[in-house]
Amino acid sequence: MLELMERKTEGKKDLMTATKQSTEQPRPHVFDLQLPAPQIPSVSALRLLLRGPEVAQALGISRALAYKWMADGTLPTVRISRSVRVPHAALLAWIEANTSQTAVSPGGGATGAAA
Repeated sequence: MLELMERKTEGKKDLMTATKQSTEQPRPHVFDLQLPAPQIPSVSALRLLLRGPEVAQALGISRALAYKWMADGTLPTVRISRSVRVPHAALLAWIEANTSQTAVSPGGGATGAAA
């Protein structure tokens, strides 16, 4: 009887060891994990007329500031019924017109147009 119990115990140990060994895989270190790159829509994926949140995302500003600039005329807009949109091409032109060309000289001072 004792011999039979020992065989059962050995069998359980062998089964537990085999199961444990087959399911154990080394866990990757947190710094080894590869995170997906953020998805940024391409310019061609954007619509011709942009809503406030899309303008805010494109410019990297808050939604409230985008709507404020749309309301006070800072950004060029198109009104369609009760909707206000910013034309994509006009937004690109606005960015170009409002971009200052300030260069830094080797001495550390700024040259060119002032901001």
